[in-house]
Amino acid sequence: PQNILIWSRGKDSLMILGRVYWLRLGITVFVTGLQVFALVIAVALQMLMAIISGAKQPLSPYTNIVGLCVLLFSATFSQVVLSGMRFMRIRSQMRTALLQTGKMLDLKRKKEAADEYRKVAREIESELISHKVRLLGLPLNSRMLESLFGSIFALVIVFLMQVVELRVQGWSSETAN
Repeated sequence: PQNILIWSRGKDSLMILGRVYWLRLGITVFVTGLQVFALVIAVALQMLMAIISGAKQPLSPYTNIVGLCVLLFSATFSQVVLSGMRFMRIRSQMRTALLQTGKMLDLKRKKEAADEYRKVAREIESELISHKVRLLGLPLNSRMLESLFGSIFALVIVFLMQVVELRVQGWSSETAN
């Protein structure tokens, strides 16, 4: 039982250190996301101005670089989301293992040790509910991963539509000549 209390205190101190790291990661993700968002807005404004003026919008290297930046940011951010989901699953498995160990100790008539294991398992269970892994206030779960993949898919469709439009315009200009 004393070892479990020492483990709990060590876990709390590691959680404080982890919060500092997680805050730094959140700030980095926010700043990088803001920069990528500004690049996407610039490309969207260029496309909008080309549509309004009726001019052809060629697929420029700048557009390709912005698309690549968005894809790289999404890929690295998806790794952060997957790590958060994996962390929650590991905590859930740890809680289950502690409950099983407590049940086994209860069968061996070691009531005090079994109660300590159950207390730690209940603490982890309450943390699973109240302390979900969040980044910038948003929980890192499957819904965020779906949103991320949806935005990547939408970006790919926009770029494919632009490439197809350029090819169609090229074919129509060749047949007109």
